[in-house]
Amino acid sequence: MKLQTKLLAGFAVVSGITLLAAGIGYWQTRKLSAALYEVGTVRLPGSRALAALFEAKTALDASKRELMRGQTLLRIEHELAAGRAPDSPASLGPRTDPEAPDEPMDWREVLAEEIRRQERSWERADKAWREYSVLPKTPVEAEQWQAFTVTWADWRTSYEKVMRLLAQAAATGERVHLAAAHEENQQHLFTLSRDSRTLLLALVDLNEQIAAETKEASIASRHDAAMMQRFMLVSAGISVAAAFGAGLLLCRMISQSLRPMVEAFTRIAAGDRDIRVPVLSRDEIGAMAGAMNGMVTSLSATESARKHASDRLSETADRLELALQTSRLGVWRRNLRTDESEWDRRMFDLFGLPPAAAGPDRPTILGMIAPEDRSAAAAYWSQIPKSDVAYHFRLRIIRADGQRRHLEINARVQDVPGEPGVWLIGVVADITDIVEAAAESARLRERLAQAKNMEALGARAASVAHDFNNLLTSIKGFIDLAALSLEEKHESADLLRRAQAGARSARDLVQRLLRQARNAGDVPHVVLDPVCVAQEALALAAAGLPVHISHRLKVTGALPTIRGDAGSLQRVLLNLCTNAAHAIGSKPGLVQVTLSLETLAADLAGQPGCKAGRYVCVAISDDGCGMDAATMQRIFEAYYTTKPAGQGTGLGLAIVSDIIAEHQGGLTVESRPGAGSTFRVYLPGHAGSPV
Repeated sequence: MKLQTKLLAGFAVVSGITLLAAGIGYWQTRKLSAALYEVGTVRLPGSRALAALFEAKTALDASKRELMRGQTLLRIEHELAAGRAPDSPASLGPRTDPEAPDEPMDWREVLAEEIRRQERSWERADKAWREYSVLPKTPVEAEQWQAFTVTWADWRTSYEKVMRLLAQAAATGERVHLAAAHEENQQHLFTLSRDSRTLLLALVDLNEQIAAETKEASIASRHDAAMMQRFMLVSAGISVAAAFGAGLLLCRMISQSLRPMVEAFTRIAAGDRDIRVPVLSRDEIGAMAGAMNGMVTSLSATESARKHASDRLSETADRLELALQTSRLGVWRRNLRTDESEWDRRMFDLFGLPPAAAGPDRPTILGMIAPEDRSAAAAYWSQIPKSDVAYHFRLRIIRADGQRRHLEINARVQDVPGEPGVWLIGVVADITDIVEAAAESARLRERLAQAKNMEALGARAASVAHDFNNLLTSIKGFIDLAALSLEEKHESADLLRRAQAGARSARDLVQRLLRQARNAGDVPHVVLDPVCVAQEALALAAAGLPVHISHRLKVTGALPTIRGDAGSLQRVLLNLCTNAAHAIGSKPGLVQVTLSLETLAADLAGQPGCKAGRYVCVAISDDGCGMDAATMQRIFEAYYTTKPAGQGTGLGLAIVSDIIAEHQGGLTVESRPGAGSTFRVYLPGHAGSPV
């Protein structure tokens, strides 16, 4: 016999006894409930409703009798017989007629009070009527209620008619209404009142009779329920005993069959995969033992395959770890819902942080990103996640030790079973060396291109300088002849002297170009007076300035001498003044050259030749259009110009920067769009020269 059949047989016996006791108990309980419902829900409310209806009718009959036979009606009849209106003032005082009532009274107040009493009685009657009409009724009770309903309606109609006629008689003083009220009362109202009272009393008696019978039935049902309780207790005891015995027997049978299986499970948990469970029966427990033997065999094969896979996975993990260490890649993972992160050791090394159990939170990481990349990184991060999309971006960080590093991040949303799009996993590489090498390579390529351009320009300039030197010699000779032919105080003598100075500067420039083309070495530096150099340069520049642009030279305090090449320095000032005039354009403006002594407390940033010390500062200022920050970053690049094509070569400020660097000086610029520009040239003071 199968274990299921054994269990079902035992449960069937217990269930049969329990169901029998429950069925009998349910039947008795239903009888008792029906009796109690009849008494409590139908008969008691019905008795209260009929009693209230009877009391209301009694009150209405008493009020009608009071009006029909009482002092008020007699007083109205007397006054109508005397020919006076019921509402005349005389009716309110004492009466001399012996047939009139002895005491004065206001019959209108009595009538109004009776009408109010009748209204309250009708309200109680209507409420009792509604309560009783909705209750369940027996056929006999329903038949009597129907007869009572018809009689009650006729009685109420006649009653209201009599009250209405009395009110009209009192209001108009006409005896015809009073006579009609007497007639309606004698012919209809009295008979209907008696019939309705009789039917109402019959309904009350019938309801009380049914209530008594129901009460007796409920008492009998209560006795039956008590007997049924004892029967159910006995049945429950028998059921419990039978269930306990059947359970004990089944437990013994199951325990004997399961004991070998428990021992086998214990040995399997200890790692023994060779154990087999003996099959002792052909029921479900025997089938379970056979299935367990098959499970042990399958588990042994699965563990063997898992061990082999684990060994291969361990080997692959070791190779991956070695590859990551060699490539210096950091591996990370972040939960996009909880913001929980997991970092390996290389990630902490890349960010310069001490190793921890979990990676830092997002605000900490954003705080380490360089300010110029922070907003872009935050915006890029807000786009994550999107399904099946690879993320790749670069950023700069500032580590805890102050180092700036370039990082390249590659990530992808990891699909975890049951949690798609929750984890973002990726790697981080430090590409600082690559970025710096690329930047250095770009700088070298740019310098190589500039060197080639300068080489070609130098060769061409040497050719032009040779031809220009021949022309310049002729020009200078003619200027000298013209100067000799004029008196010293002639008005053109000063102009010729300026022309001679310009010719000499041009000759020196040509000689410099020729020496550079022949690699003849640098021009020797001599001690110079900075004021004289500035005066001569400004005089040459003034000859080319438009008439609407004025110029001014300002010297602040005593200045030391400087060492350098006068022609090169004049060329610097001439280029800067010319650029200032171009910035002013067609509007009136001022080009001011200011010489002062300044002491730099630290090296000038970006200009390694300009060390801390004492310098002659030559400031060239204009009130022209000014420059923005992007333009100022590139103005000293060769061939960079903001002028239209054909109006500039882009070499002027590059040459100025080279000349200042040769003189171990410095060059700075300050400018704002619409506020003009100021170029400051720092030339080191000659050691030992007086201030």
